[in-house]
Amino acid sequence: MPGFPAFLIPGLGQLLNDEVEKAIIHFGIGMAIPVAGMFIVPILPWELWTVGHAAVALASIGFRVYSGLDAYKVAKDTGFSLGMTKDGLTLAYSS
Repeated sequence: MPGFPAFLIPGLGQLLNDEVEKAIIHFGIGMAIPVAGMFIVPILPWELWTVGHAAVALASIGFRVYSGLDAYKVAKDTGFSLGMTKDGLTLAYSS
């Protein structure tokens, strides 16, 4: 299922589900969270840096979980499966 690839790289599962526009949005948001954190955390008072880094990490993990669950749900609804066989990687759609 594309849920795990979407957890690793937000947007990858959506791309496997053939949802290109959603994949671009998920990838953009997945990249924007840590980049925004790089700009926001340094302007916080020094005492709040640990809290700022934790907030960025939690936001990133939370979005990755959301992206993975979204890809999993869409794949389940459309009958898409991704798996390994002795011959290699298989992609299958069933109705």
